[in-house]
Amino acid sequence: MKRNELRKVLILDASAVDAARMTSVMERDGFAFEAKRVEDRASFQQALEGFAPDLVLVEHGTPGLDGRAAIELARKTCPEAPVVVVSCALGDELATELLKTGAKDYVLKSNLGRLVPVITRALNEEYAIRERKRIERELRESHALLKGLCNAIPVGVVVRDQDGVITFVNNEAERLIGMSWQELIGQRSKVAERHATDEQGHPLAEADMPHMTVLRTGEPVRGFRMETDGPGHRLKLLVNAAPLQFKDRQVVSVVTTLEDATQLGDTLQLLARREQELHLALRAARMITWVLMVPGREISHSEEAAEFFERPAGFTVPSLERFLEIVHPDDREEVTASLALAIAEGPQYKSECRVQMGDGRWRWFSIQGDVVRDAAGTALKLVGVIWDSHERKEDDIALRRANRALQVISAVNDELIHASDVQALLDSVCRVTVETGGYALAWVGKLEHAPVKRARLVSQYGCAGNMDDLDIRWDDSIYGQGPTGQAIKTRQAQVVNQIPGAASFEPWRAAVADRFGSGIWLPLIHQDDVLGTLTIYAREQNAFSPTEVTLLKDLADDLAYGMASIAARTERDRIRIENDKYQAQLQRSLVASIQTLSTMLEMRDAYTAGHQHRVAMLSEAIARELGLDEHRIEGLRLAASVHDVGKIRVPSEILNKPGRLEDVEFSLIKLHPKTGYEILKDVEFPWPIARIVLEHHERMDGTGYPRGLRGDETLLESRIVMVADVVEAMTSHRPYRPGLGLAAALAEIQANRGSWYDPTVVDACLAVFKSGKFSFEAGLATPPDLGHPS
Repeated sequence: MKRNELRKVLILDASAVDAARMTSVMERDGFAFEAKRVEDRASFQQALEGFAPDLVLVEHGTPGLDGRAAIELARKTCPEAPVVVVSCALGDELATELLKTGAKDYVLKSNLGRLVPVITRALNEEYAIRERKRIERELRESHALLKGLCNAIPVGVVVRDQDGVITFVNNEAERLIGMSWQELIGQRSKVAERHATDEQGHPLAEADMPHMTVLRTGEPVRGFRMETDGPGHRLKLLVNAAPLQFKDRQVVSVVTTLEDATQLGDTLQLLARREQELHLALRAARMITWVLMVPGREISHSEEAAEFFERPAGFTVPSLERFLEIVHPDDREEVTASLALAIAEGPQYKSECRVQMGDGRWRWFSIQGDVVRDAAGTALKLVGVIWDSHERKEDDIALRRANRALQVISAVNDELIHASDVQALLDSVCRVTVETGGYALAWVGKLEHAPVKRARLVSQYGCAGNMDDLDIRWDDSIYGQGPTGQAIKTRQAQVVNQIPGAASFEPWRAAVADRFGSGIWLPLIHQDDVLGTLTIYAREQNAFSPTEVTLLKDLADDLAYGMASIAARTERDRIRIENDKYQAQLQRSLVASIQTLSTMLEMRDAYTAGHQHRVAMLSEAIARELGLDEHRIEGLRLAASVHDVGKIRVPSEILNKPGRLEDVEFSLIKLHPKTGYEILKDVEFPWPIARIVLEHHERMDGTGYPRGLRGDETLLESRIVMVADVVEAMTSHRPYRPGLGLAAALAEIQANRGSWYDPTVVDACLAVFKSGKFSFEAGLATPPDLGHPS
């Protein structure tokens, strides 16, 4: 699968709506895929095996299958499909545990804007892992191919150096000679010990051996026949020898083939074919062989070197010093140190370095070889191979840098979750960028528009030096042409991978160019507004790869969002506090207004002076007996305080008439609930005060007025005021009669309990009087402290 390619997405989520939102966000950003949603363990297991997803989205709160179990199941069944947790809420500890279980990242459903960047990063990371494994597998296969080619040859192959010392044998040579490669490497032919003779039976000396002839003459030896002691029997051999390596026209390495004379065919053609196959194998594996002589530091190598390093024909690397000349200056110390360590201690040498090609480019190469020692253990030479590892190394570097950026993003997101102050957030982001990401310096600039368009430093963290001293602008002057100014004006990230030679750094060269190798400048944009800039410096050049730049852009977007969110939350808190103050002041004003209305009415009706206040007191006592909350009790108390406000339109002579009222006069009196409602209905109380005033003369059986409502068609507060109004009115004196007393009033409400009056309200009223919790003279026995006049 290609990078960023997405064909199948499996979603574990009980909510079809949430799953649809996720697919919509992904499709809107250019992904085209087939989606499958499941919501239980069985269907999830079946989909993993049959649907074979490229990406798995997991809701942690899925019933019967928590996030940890789902992640473990997905990673076990589809190990190459990244898992991303998408949940409504996720604490820091749980999020960390899910990431350790195998999730690539997590996204909150309230912030699905992060879903596509997180998925993109997860796919890129999985792609990089697969590519690295592929490259490593191909490299192992190349090594195995080279060794396999030699071991597949049905003749013995022996390679010797210019001293006749054996440096390599294949499996067939071991079989023919009857000794293991461990016994043979570093040894000579031992012709006398093995009783070597020519075809006529004449004894052979070491100097007569074909490889020695090649070393003396530089010419190959073909079809040399000899006999020698073999493993348990006398062995007839057909020997061919040819120079493998030259240096200064001198042979420094010889390859010898050994074949059983009774089994060989055309030896010369076979050797030529095998040599050709060996060279082809080296070219296919992008390898060359090399030999480094320890005492003289001389190097000999296979003829493919010129092609290998993309140099002109005839190019050679005759010495270690010449090789170090084409090695990158930053890698020379590591190469020489590794060589010295291998010569002193190791059986093998391994290193990795950049080598300059013919066109000036630098490419990564891996070097590996074995140390050949004499009987005393002194290193004589190093024999090995060099292969092109540029793509793998570049992938490793890119992956490491991407991981660095991902770690920074993760750490910054942790800070975003807990930050409550913009300045503290910026300080934390600069700190974790340097400490977690390993960058040299991070700083944040805030935009100033007047008197100069300047990027004023508000936070920084990193290596010594204060960015406050720099004049960094975003205007049209020379100080506004640097990467900071360009990032602000173009609203695009600016990357300078070679700061020392960049012309845009001229105004700040002394302060910046000598300290850093590369840098990235990121505009902090939220809803089309540039809030500032985030600048990150690295000590090395070319430190910011395209993948890392993309990830750091995501970091800047997250930071800008966090800054805006904190600022908005701070403003909301300020507005809420101001609104609470206003509401408290308004409520105090409403209470004062109600008290004024009540006072005005009682001044007009001397006989009912205090009636509304006493009704309010009794209503509050009944409400507390019924268990109403404080907010409802406050509204009830205020409504009861003005329940007769409508009588303000009734003539005083009717209100204060000592005798019985005529029908017309009583009809005017019965209008006062409606009149009171009209007076209060347009006032915006936080309680239904106008409705309580309108309903306080309605009865349970519908015989009340003004609308003849029944039962719970009226508010409970209205039914409380009605009972309190009757009890207080019967207890008190009126112009048309003396007070009847509390006993008569309580008998009245008990007699009409359930027909006229709400039974629960009647029971509560009787209870507060019988228990001594309330009296009209003393009010509540233990009145609560409400912070308002009672």
